[in-house]
Formats: sequence, structure tokens, C-alpha cells
Amino acid sequence: MQKKTIGILSTKLKEIIGSTMILLSSRSDLQSALAGTAVALLSVLYSSLLETSLRLVTCVKLGNKNVLLISGDIECFTGWQIALMATVLPLLFTYPFLVVYIIKRLRKRMLSPLWASVLMSLQGAFESKVGWWEAVLLLRRLIFSLNNFIFSEQQIPIVASFIALIALLTNMIFKPFRDKLVQATETLCLSCLLVLCSISSVQQMVDVVMSAPNPALGAVDKQAVIKPSTLQSWQDVVMLTPPLLTAMCFILQRIRRARQGRNSLESLVERMPTDDHNVGDVDIKQMIQQPSESKEAGKSSNSEMMEMVPLQL
Repeated sequence: MQKKTIGILSTKLKEIIGSTMILLSSRSDLQSALAGTAVALLSVLYSSLLETSLRLVTCVKLGNKNVLLISGDIECFTGWQIALMATVLPLLFTYPFLVVYIIKRLRKRMLSPLWASVLMSLQGAFESKVGWWEAVLLLRRLIFSLNNFIFSEQQIPIVASFIALIALLTNMIFKPFRDKLVQATETLCLSCLLVLCSISSVQQMVDVVMSAPNPALGAVDKQAVIKPSTLQSWQDVVMLTPPLLTAMCFILQRIRRARQGRNSLESLVERMPTDDHNVGDVDIKQMIQQPSESKEAGKSSNSEMMEMVPLQL
């Protein structure tokens, strides 16, 4: 009776240990997926977090006190603003360089599933020789965000055009993305960004020319000489191009993956034998190419059988 009870208890204990191990393994998979998703989400929201933080510390002098630019009734340099400048902003400024450091460290060691998911989120979309390209994308967003707060309204589009040109050239030289369709879409989107910044620069120069007094024009209508509405319409058209290109890229990528899956399935079905007596193509070719060997093997086996028969009798 005691042995039976001990056996039942040991069986139950094994079941509990097995179920616990399954739960722990599924929990580690969940943690890995959450870690990779968090890193990817941080990369996507990096520009928004940076610009929001910079707006919260941008102050102007109003009378005898400094107030926020976005809200004139909030005084600057209070406790929460000092904490923001001491913690969040340094982390956001150094995050692109931290990404490079993390990628280099993770490449040199055996990784757990959690850190492997983080590394895949950071460099999975890029070629191995430029696995650090995520840091370049983050640095580009950092420079664009700082451009909006450092330079004046007339200088912003000119500097942005220069940044977009450098981004387009580096993207065309390094070609960092593994997927050719994604690489082409990135090039087209950067080209549209360059066109938008150029149109904004021209529009700013047009506004300066129209606002400045020019006696050479005399009674000539400035609106007839330069039409900003035309630039605005072209700008609206170009602004619609990147989201349309992104949607088309996503649709084409899904169609291509579906075709690849269907082709692989069809090739797999063609390789499968129709019945149990069929032989693969490779085996048939080997049998055709080596008939003499099979005949000699058959003769030798027959002779051995004939020699064994008298002995058995």
C-alpha cells in the first residue's frame, strides 16, 4: 500500500514539474517577444518622444520671467522640468550611440532568447555588414528634431534639405536593407522628403521676396510674378506619395510571400510519390547509370547462395 502511494505521489510530482517547465518556457518566449516589441516600438516612437521632450523644455522670456513656449502661463525651470532635462533628454540624445554599443556587445556572446529577440529587432532588417544601421536611422531623426528647435523658421527647410540629401546619398551608397523592395521604398521616400524640403525652401524664399519692398517691380502684381499656391499644390501631392508608396510596398511584399509559399508547396507536392511503389528521380537515375554493378552484385550473391546450399544439406 505504501509503495503504491509513493508511486502515485511520484507520478503526480513528475506531472507538476513537467507542467511547471512548460509554463516557464512559454513565459520566457513571451518575455522575448515583449522585449523585441518594446525595442521596435521605442525606435518607432523615438522622434515623437524627442520632440515632445524638447517642447517641454523650450522657454521664452516674457516680462521678468521665463515661461514655456507652448504654454505662456507655466513658469520654466521648475522641479519636473529639471528632472526631465537631467534624465530623459540625456537618454534620448545618447540612445543612437547606445544602440551601436548594444549591437556590438550582443554579437560577441551567446545569447538567451530574450537578448536574441532584442538583437533581431535592432538589426534583423539590415544586411550583416551594416547591422548598426538602426543607429543611423535614429541619428537622422535626432538631427531632424534638433533642426526644428535650433534654427529659425526661414533656415529650417534649407537645413532639412541638406540633411535629406545626405540621408538619400548614404542610403543609395550602403543599401542597408535586406529586402530589395524595402530598399527601393526607402529610396523613394527619401527622394520625396528631399523634394518636400526643397519646395519648402523655395516657398520660404518666395515669401521673403514678396514681403520685401522691391521698387523694380513697381506696379507689377507680385502674385502674378510668383504664385505660392502652385508650390503648395505640388507640396500636397508629394506629401501623399510616401504613405502610398509604403502601402504599395506592404501589399507587394505580401503578394510575393504568398507566391513563394505557393511555389514551395507545389514543388513539395511534385516531389512526393503518388503511390508506395514509385521511386524517387535520384534513385532511378542511379539505377540507370549503374546497371552493370547491380548485375555483378546479383551474380555474386547467387554464387554465394549456391555455395551455401551443399553445406546446409
